[in-house]
Amino acid sequence: MAKGKNYKNAKNVKNNVEVVSTSDEMKKLGKIVVSLFIIIGIFYIIAVYVSKNTGNLKFVPSKSVESNISYETILASDILSKDGEYYVLVNTDSKNPWLETYVKAIEDYKSKDEHLKFYKVDLEDALNKRYVGEENNLEKDNLKFTKTTLLKIKDGNIVENYSDSIEIYSHITSL
Repeated sequence: MAKGKNYKNAKNVKNNVEVVSTSDEMKKLGKIVVSLFIIIGIFYIIAVYVSKNTGNLKFVPSKSVESNISYETILASDILSKDGEYYVLVNTDSKNPWLETYVKAIEDYKSKDEHLKFYKVDLEDALNKRYVGEENNLEKDNLKFTKTTLLKIKDGNIVENYSDSIEIYSHITSL
């Protein structure tokens, strides 16, 4: 009996074995290759369509912009750190109607043969916001400004200051 059971199981195994020919394998490989070509073709068509419909988004190289580093504009933290004698115009408002007048007067002064350096500080710059206060404070360790101020600095100390618009203009033009 034992022989009969084994023989029967062996017969079942033979029936479950699938015979695969090389032609079947080639058909499967062909289907895979055709599927890949179809997928690549779809992506190619989409890419062409998108690039044609977004023609106005083409890369246009930007014109080179010349960097302009201003050695005359300084941070408020550097007001007292320059060597020698110089002036600092601390501006609190870029809409100040006197600002253009000050700049013109400063340019006239700087055109003279002998002149002190002039620096500008823009308190509207985010890095200078901590120097804006409710009252002008000209203490070395706690500088605060409420309005446009002209400072004359000598060896790291404030020796003169002008906060009134007419005083500032008068002083610059008298230099």
